[in-house]
Amino acid sequence: MARIARQTGYSSEFALAGAFRREYGIPPGRFRRLGVPSAVTGTPPQ
Repeated sequence: MARIARQTGYSSEFALAGAFRREYGIPPGRFRRLGVPSAVTGTPPQ
């Protein structure tokens, strides 16, 4: 996540996680564990 944060202009992974939580209402880890629909993530369902 630190690499993604740097690539997208955030100063740290914590800043990115905070922005993610404000946008989606849940932290990135929970979002990932929930198995979000492929339309959101662009990955095929398992």
